[in-house]
Amino acid sequence: MKKQKNDPIGMADAIEILDLIEEIGSRWDKMRKQWLREYKITHTQLKVLVILKEKGRLNFKDLSNHLSCAPCNVTGIVDRLEAGGFVKRDRSSKDRRIVNVVLTDKGKKIASELTKAVFPELSMLAGKVLKNLNNGEIKSLYKILPRLLGCFTSE
Repeated sequence: MKKQKNDPIGMADAIEILDLIEEIGSRWDKMRKQWLREYKITHTQLKVLVILKEKGRLNFKDLSNHLSCAPCNVTGIVDRLEAGGFVKRDRSSKDRRIVNVVLTDKGKKIASELTKAVFPELSMLAGKVLKNLNNGEIKSLYKILPRLLGCFTSE
C-alpha cells in the first residue's frame, strides 16, 4: 500500500511498530506466566496483591480503578483471593456500606515474596526496555500506549 500524503508513516512502518509491540508483550507474557505458575495465582490476582501491598486497604471502587475494570468484576477476583486466604473483606466503621479489601498475613507474605522475586527481574527488564529512552520519552510512551490500546476497543 502506497503512503498517502497526509499519513504520518507508511504501512510497512505501521506493521513494524505493531510487531515490536507484540514482541514486547509476548516476552513479558512468558516471564509473567513463569512467576504465576510458581505461585499458583493469576495475573490479575498478582496485581491485586501488589496494589494492596502498596496502597493498603482499598474499597471495591478504588480497587476497580487501579485494575481498570468494573467493580462487579472485582467481586469475583476478591472472592477467589479470599478463598485462598490472601485477602479479607473489612467493613468501614464509618459507613457500613463501604467494604474494604485488605491483605491477610498470608497475603502480605506472598505479596512480599512476589515483590522480592519479581521486582528485581521486572526492574532489570524495564531497564533494558527503557534504557534508550529519556524521561520525557518514557512519559510520552505511558500516555501513548493506552491511546493505542483504545483503538482496538469496539464502539
